[in-house]
Amino acid sequence: MRPTSIAALAAFLGLPASAAHSQTHATHGHDTSATLGTVHFPTACSPAVASEMDRGVALLHSFEFGGSISAFNSVLARDSTCAMADWGIALSR
Repeated sequence: MRPTSIAALAAFLGLPASAAHSQTHATHGHDTSATLGTVHFPTACSPAVASEMDRGVALLHSFEFGGSISAFNSVLARDSTCAMADWGIALSR
């Protein structure tokens, strides 16, 4: 299949070219202190890090990869045996 420009694809679909360009990819920039929803992700990690692990998973599912990496690193700082935090970092990257 030959590469097609957005404008050519828009013309083919009968869309104005501006409609095709309106879907730009912007940085999310969400307020990570906002409520992310309720997540409970059971792990074999220390119960003391469960809430931070849940926050990391919630951030990951909200596409806040930088925040999720920070949360998973915080988990590892408190429980270095928590392999699921390493998993979270790998997914976030």
